[in-house]
Amino acid sequence: MEGLRYVPALPVRRGSLSAFRTVKPVIDEQTQPLWVVPPTNAPEALPAYLRKSAMDLNGANGLHPGWLDTRHVEATPDLVAEQVWPQLSAPLLGPALRPVTGPERAPAQQLAAAGLAADAGGGLGVRVRAQDLDEAQMPRLLSELLARVSPAASDVDLLVDLGEVTVVREAMTSALRVWEAVRGAANWRRTVLLGGSFP
Repeated sequence: MEGLRYVPALPVRRGSLSAFRTVKPVIDEQTQPLWVVPPTNAPEALPAYLRKSAMDLNGANGLHPGWLDTRHVEATPDLVAEQVWPQLSAPLLGPALRPVTGPERAPAQQLAAAGLAADAGGGLGVRVRAQDLDEAQMPRLLSELLARVSPAASDVDLLVDLGEVTVVREAMTSALRVWEAVRGAANWRRTVLLGGSFP
């Protein structure tokens, strides 16, 4: 993975934002976070929640490159596009973070993420969860996703989500299974391994 060394997966919460703000001055672009907006217990206040999350994230992340996954709050992709991404955009430069989609997500979300990626010009993240892997179906699902969003997403990063990792050997076996199943679906710009529990 040329030029990229470490991808911490971080929830958009006070502790993670504060920690990243602290270390940002001493890290370079070889460390790029995957931010995840946590679910909310007040769906009726979703617009305000999304806007505040984006403003807090912008204050901590700024123009540092990475990805943003809104999978827990993306029942209405238009609302995410309206409330989140404008807060993350710098004048003339657009957002430093790249939107994330996945083969299991609704076509409306896939198209919305691809549209944001095309507008920003930074590329699109495709998150594939090992627990969802069906070797017979995954290549088809990925091909359908990429056909749906093409040519809007010309730079596509593969994010292989291993879920909770307790045994390293098992995790690496799982990662290789995912890679064998999906590597031919696209000319991936980067491949990133994610391991942990939430997010």
